[in-house]
Formats: sequence, C-alpha cells, structure tokens
Amino acid sequence: MCHPEELEQITDFGPNPSNLEMFIYTPADLPNPHPLLLGIHWCTGCAGAFFTETEFRKMADEYKFMVIYPSVTRDYGTKCWDVGSKESITREGGGDSQGLASMVRYAIKNFNVDTERVFVTGHSSGGMTTQMMMATYPDLFAAGAAFAGVPFTAYYPYDDPKSLWNNAAATGKIVKTPQKWGDLVRNAYPDFPLENRPKVMIWHGEDDDIIFLPNFFESIKQWTNVLSVSDTPSEVDSPETNWTRRTYRDDAGNVKVQAVSVKAGPHNVLVDGMAIYVIEFFGLA
Repeated sequence: MCHPEELEQITDFGPNPSNLEMFIYTPADLPNPHPLLLGIHWCTGCAGAFFTETEFRKMADEYKFMVIYPSVTRDYGTKCWDVGSKESITREGGGDSQGLASMVRYAIKNFNVDTERVFVTGHSSGGMTTQMMMATYPDLFAAGAAFAGVPFTAYYPYDDPKSLWNNAAATGKIVKTPQKWGDLVRNAYPDFPLENRPKVMIWHGEDDDIIFLPNFFESIKQWTNVLSVSDTPSEVDSPETNWTRRTYRDDAGNVKVQAVSVKAGPHNVLVDGMAIYVIEFFGLA
C-alpha cells in the first residue's frame, strides 16, 4: 500500500519540478520543536513501502521525530529516483533533489521542526538520493545514512535518460581519487563551510549483486575527503555478528563518517535491527 492511512499527504509544498508526492508521519506527543527525518524509498517502492517495511516509523514513535516519506510518480525508470541527470545533481536545478528540498523546507516552516536536527536516510535508489541530498543541500541536514547507494554523481550521465541507470556505476567500475570525489560534492554548493556539513553514515552488503561493494569504498573516499578526515578509520569494530563498522573521526575526536559493511549481506541490506544504529548516529536515541 503506497498511501497508508497513517500518512498525511501534503500538496502544494513548493517547487516540485518532477511531480513528487509528499507524505508525513506525525507521532503522538511530539515535542516542540522536534526533529525531522526524510526517508527515501528504493526503486519500485513508494512512501508506503518505506513506511511499512522499515523500522523508522517505530523509531519515530519511540524517539519522537516527524518523518517525511516522499514518492516518485514518473512512469519510467521503475520508480527510481533521479540521481544522474544534470537537473537533479544541481542545487535548485529542476530535478528530484529540488522537490525533496522543498518538502524539507515546507516542514521546517509549517511544523515547528528543529532546524538543527534534520536528517535523511534511504535504501538503494534512496541511498543514492541520500548522498545526493547531502551534497546538493548540506544546509538542510545535520546527518544522513545511505544504505546500498553510490557516491554523489556516480550515475551521471545515465546509460539512457529514461533508464535512470548507469551500469558502470552500479557494478562498481567508477573509481576516482578521494580528492576528485570530494570536489564533486564541494562544487555542488561552492563555499559551503566545512564545519556545517552533515556527518555521513554508509551501509552496504558485501554480497550485493545489484549495487556492487566497490561503491561502499568509493563513498567512503568521497565523504572522508569532503569532511576532511583520514580515509583510514580511527577504529574498527563489530557491533553485531557479521558487521564491520569503520569509524572516522576528526582531530577533535568527533565522528564524521561511519561505514558498516555486512558479511554475506545482499542488496536488500536494510533489515530489522539497523534503524536504531542510525538513530543513535543521528543523536536521537
């Protein structure tokens, strides 16, 4: 079900060049102001799918934050998000990223959102979009968590504009230096101050056969460079069986990037028990 009754649809939320849909979930007894999470679905998915098939609704109830669940409406590209057109990888460029930013700005303006605690997460196409939103609109987010995604701009350009697909990127063949990856993010919003950039969490299944594992390591290269930390982890641990968690800190000891790979994990790596780690990384638990 793409439009469960627990979600309220918001129309007229601002510039929306690709005709996205916006739904919100509002738990009972929200504090004022309250945090906000943008939760972005996978290809073939929709707002209701991300609402019912992940634990973020449960986390919202327990830890008291509002969630925006957006949906793609285009009739091509198997309901994937646009992460590889010039319009979408450009700030205010007329693509999906602009519509998603409009949703966040609408919520901030109308629902007493704490602007210091706005976050983004998503899986697969939604994980790619999470990285795109942190690059194009770093002023809106305090942190993001991307599951089974690719680095920002890896899908640009598409193999075919209607496919919303880049096979070389999906199969992990797009390799760049940390500096080149980082420059792509910095150029998306020139002069945005380093100290205000969102911190980043990255998740990937080591046996992902759709978005191959090299994308995990390329994403680490990109975001450690953007956030000016070494791409050698400060520490490595295993908080759960078969998980390897790499943590990257700045010189003051602050966590800037965290990356979790799951041994034998498939493409659908986002399973029960992971959302709480995301919420803890966001500082909401």
